[in-house]
Amino acid sequence: MKSTIVLILFFALSASSLFARLVDGYPGLDVVMARRKGSSWYIGGINAERKEKKKNIQLDFLPEDVKFRLVLITDGQHDKSFATRYMVVDKSDTIEVKLLRCGGFAGYLTPM
Repeated sequence: MKSTIVLILFFALSASSLFARLVDGYPGLDVVMARRKGSSWYIGGINAERKEKKKNIQLDFLPEDVKFRLVLITDGQHDKSFATRYMVVDKSDTIEVKLLRCGGFAGYLTPM
């Protein structure tokens, strides 16, 4: 499953991170995690349910007064496609992510 591959990559890349945080989620339904390595952040989530949903992810774990470049890889139109978004965000932002049934997303945030 493509979402599983993205999350394996997410956790492998940040395995030696100094800080990890549960951003959102409930056991058996979904999870959103953030990990920091140096000044960069990795964020990822997975939907364990068999229904599509939207999540509003608050970026309040980011440091104050720093803008980040976000590369966000999300589910595409169907379970065999990806969509990539690029944006500039900071601690006050919330991003909306669509999760297909049993889908997920991964993102990489670097300070500007």
